[in-house]
Amino acid sequence: MNVLVTSGGTTEKIDSVRSITNTSSGRLGAAIADAFGDIGGVSEVFYICGKTAALPMTHKAKITRVGGVVELEDVIRKTIAANDISAVAHCMAVSDYTVKTVTTARRAAEFVTAGAEKNAGGVHSAIEQAFDGACALEHRGKIGSNEETLLLVLKPTNKIIALFKELAPLAKLVGFKLLDAPTEDELLDAARRLLVENNCDYVLANDAKNMSRTRHIGYLIDRTARLARYDSKEGIALGIAERIAADLGIE
Repeated sequence: MNVLVTSGGTTEKIDSVRSITNTSSGRLGAAIADAFGDIGGVSEVFYICGKTAALPMTHKAKITRVGGVVELEDVIRKTIAANDISAVAHCMAVSDYTVKTVTTARRAAEFVTAGAEKNAGGVHSAIEQAFDGACALEHRGKIGSNEETLLLVLKPTNKIIALFKELAPLAKLVGFKLLDAPTEDELLDAARRLLVENNCDYVLANDAKNMSRTRHIGYLIDRTARLARYDSKEGIALGIAERIAADLGIE
């Protein structure tokens, strides 16, 4: 069987040298790819990862690095279209927002003030136009360091996890849910919602406060409400790989 693993974090450009990203290291994704690589019945592990993500060691890994969410979606679509994917572990930290407009506080204020006087919609309409790019900072490549108080207007990105069952409806899908310092009930409730809303077969629930280089507590839940707890990245990776392999009858 072939497996697809996403890992690390996406990067959304502000200009040619600046970007918005997150702190995901990709170590868990790399461990999951290696755990699948150790299964004899697995032929290839398609590892799609962020620019700085940790890489798996297995020789079965086919590695593709991506930048932003648009590129990630394109690579996922092409990978699934060209290969028979039996399982997906989507543990990449995908940006919820990308940059829509870059401007300065001064330009935005001047535009809104002038627009409010001319536009029947008043201040609200002028602000919408400003943030829609009407007063975007004109630049090529790198924004100059002498600009005053940059304003970044963000827009939502596509939800990548929703793609997998659409593109590979028979593939086993493992989603990942990360919260910061929730109660255990809150964490598991959020994981169950993700499982139902995106037709996942499993969800790995994480609490950021229980994650470090040497420690990682995770809860794996499935559609039957089975719950398994793991205390390390290696334990999580092995648990996911073994559960999926058992579901698919692979040794």
